[in-house]
Amino acid sequence: MRMLPGRSLRQVFLAGLLLAVLSGGLFARELPDLPPLTTLPDAGPLPGKFVWADLFSSDFDTSRDFYRQLFDFDWQPVGGLPERYGIFLLDGEPVAGLSFHQGANPAVPYGHWVHYLSVPDVEQATGQVVAGGGAQVLAPRTIDRRGDFSIVAGPDDELLGLIRSSAGDPADDRARPGEWVWWELFTPDSEASVSLYRDICDCLLEKRENGEERYLMVSQDQLRAGINPLADGGSPGWLGFVRVASVSDKVVQAQALGGRLLFAPDPEVLSGRIAVIEDPTGASVGLITWDLAASEAAQ
Repeated sequence: MRMLPGRSLRQVFLAGLLLAVLSGGLFARELPDLPPLTTLPDAGPLPGKFVWADLFSSDFDTSRDFYRQLFDFDWQPVGGLPERYGIFLLDGEPVAGLSFHQGANPAVPYGHWVHYLSVPDVEQATGQVVAGGGAQVLAPRTIDRRGDFSIVAGPDDELLGLIRSSAGDPADDRARPGEWVWWELFTPDSEASVSLYRDICDCLLEKRENGEERYLMVSQDQLRAGINPLADGGSPGWLGFVRVASVSDKVVQAQALGGRLLFAPDPEVLSGRIAVIEDPTGASVGLITWDLAASEAAQ
């Protein structure tokens, strides 16, 4: 599967997010408590694992209602911020955040998911991204009970959150329907991305040949994500996949809720158990029926 054409992340997101940061926005100096990523008493760090995601949206209410209905999420607003923020929950456990963010063009709806990668040291990893040709979008900072985090743009403008959880990372349990289960990076320079991500999270990058060159990120003997060549005209970026019971049913539901189908289930791609949709604000999210072991699905 190849990423479909999209807008320039540098033009649309970086400028707007930097403006929000500089003017106060979501990331003001004083932040309220957020729930820890895990409440397990013996949880440790799992560098190389994606452990959180934030959706930045110019239409807060539409985004909240879309995902609550699509994935049966509960909702917890978070007060005390200059901009609206809240948390999606599944069976009482936080799975993602939603923040109001105005895009570069107020007349055009804007939405974008930022996924957070666990790293041993956020400040060091942020510096490594910048040294590797990327950019610092949000400087490293600390939130009580959540830990250290930053937002960066890789050398190909792919946006990424970096985090070191103060409570440890969620365990490697099998994702339930409604939880994030897989991530793919689409980039025009796979080799540069492989070198960068190997360094910042001390991951193994396994090369796979299956019609086209791709890599798999591995840490703690677990498959974490894929790195793929970018299709002509596409925008570099990370795409997260949510596990669902039925891809076809969720595609129909997403369209009924105002979403758009970007990549339809294809019998030649994971036997039709995968799709990509766009929510009403333009944020992309993958859907996958994950009934195989990770090692089987990777093949």
